[in-house]
Amino acid sequence: MAVASGPWITPLDLPEHILRALRESPEGGACLPYAQARKMAVREFERQYLIRLLAQSRGNITEAARIAGLRRTSVYKLLRRHGLVPKGFR
Repeated sequence: MAVASGPWITPLDLPEHILRALRESPEGGACLPYAQARKMAVREFERQYLIRLLAQSRGNITEAARIAGLRRTSVYKLLRRHGLVPKGFR
């Protein structure tokens, strides 16, 4: 998520993990197509969100799904997509 004080979001408003991902991309992040940049940002958000969610729920998927407002199966799919294992948060 980015919060800007003005009417436009600038690179200074972006979280460090997104800036780092853009800098580390093969293109250097300068000329990524919108769809690709958005996909990268969403994936990074999902991963960080899941990590915080698992930490808060201590790896309990039922609790994590309740907090997130998702079905357990959706949480499991997201975990597989990001290679995260709930046992590591217990």
